[in-house]
Amino acid sequence: MKLKKLSAIIVLLLVTCFGLAACAQNTDANEGSGNNDQEIKKITLAFLPNESTGGDVKENFKHLVTEIQVALGDGYEVGYTVADDYAAVSTAILSGTAQLAWESGNTYATSHLRDENVVPIVSYGPDGKADEAGYPAYIATHIDNKKDFEGLTDEKDKLAVLKGKSFSFVSPTSTSGCLVPSTSFYKYFGPDGTADIQTREELLTSGKFFSEVQYGQSHQSSVTLINEKKVYAGAYCCGYAQEMGAEDTLYIITESMVPNGPLWANKNYMTDEEMEKIQDHLVNLTPENANSEIFDEVNGLFSAEDVDPEAYMKRFFAVDVEYYDFLYEMNKVK
Repeated sequence: MKLKKLSAIIVLLLVTCFGLAACAQNTDANEGSGNNDQEIKKITLAFLPNESTGGDVKENFKHLVTEIQVALGDGYEVGYTVADDYAAVSTAILSGTAQLAWESGNTYATSHLRDENVVPIVSYGPDGKADEAGYPAYIATHIDNKKDFEGLTDEKDKLAVLKGKSFSFVSPTSTSGCLVPSTSFYKYFGPDGTADIQTREELLTSGKFFSEVQYGQSHQSSVTLINEKKVYAGAYCCGYAQEMGAEDTLYIITESMVPNGPLWANKNYMTDEEMEKIQDHLVNLTPENANSEIFDEVNGLFSAEDVDPEAYMKRFFAVDVEYYDFLYEMNKVK
């Protein structure tokens, strides 16, 4: 009798132990499944130095980050970085340190020429009209030098005054701050013009066409160099003279219209689906369905930096590689 009771106890203990072991295994499995949650993919948007203040991107540009986050949805964490200069933006996109970049048509174009997987996603213009999407690029001097241009009407004659003078570009990779103005000089004074120079590089080097060449690295700095007479003339774009309080002290020598730059990405680090989500979201974005103040008249992306009183009417439109053909051609100038 005692033997039967002992046997029953042993069996009960064995069943209990196996049950506990099974429970322990199930618990481990459940804990393991928690580690299989969807991995968060981090997306970094690179901004240019002139889009920052105090070391951080300006508040109105953060609306774009918000909208991209909404476009991509769960499973993504969209952040941003402010590059030290235009070249750093290109390096970040080419290397995958950043997956998206905002603006600078020429920085995009030169990056695309290095890697065809670098592509544009959207640009912007009044009411989303591609044929009206542009901004002014200026070559200017201090108002005290205005007398040097009296009686001159042709662009070539005005630019000829700058030969042998000091000049400031924004950055070698800036569209309006270097590519466009240097192409103008090359057209008139290059091999097909007066032949004062043979390459674009000569325009960017002190002691060649210009007595001295400086790089502001931002449009604001280039304006400051001109306004403080540290250079005879220089290049900048948009409303930066007004922003720097120099509108009345600068004399505009030439003005050119430049198509707006894109939001661009590297297909090596972003999928077609991800880029399509961003494109669809931004193209269909309106003040009524926006998740941020991106279209606000005062604090919106297209308002705080723009002197155009109707800047907030700008909307996104889709662009493809061919849209920036003119920039690729400009960059092929030796």
